[in-house]
Amino acid sequence: MLGVRSRFESQHRDPHYCHIKLFFAIAAVAVAVEKIAKTATLRMSEEKLQIFAENDECKAYAELKVDAVFEDWRVESRARNVIGLGVPSKAFAMACKSS
Repeated sequence: MLGVRSRFESQHRDPHYCHIKLFFAIAAVAVAVEKIAKTATLRMSEEKLQIFAENDECKAYAELKVDAVFEDWRVESRARNVIGLGVPSKAFAMACKSS
């Protein structure tokens, strides 16, 4: 289970501004990942959101410390509260850009 509330929501009255700023940052990472690899690996824990991508020539890594971005973030799993996903990087970038 993943629960999220943006830290920007408490600082700004317009909730659209909060989501736009947050998703703009994540979308920028997603677009970069799309250029590097066909698959992105997301690792979500209670402390951070990590995004990995690699090809034969390079590796990319991005990390968001959730307490700096989110006011309320909860990840629950049987694997020590860590959720890992492999996603097609093109789909990930498209989803982030359309949010």
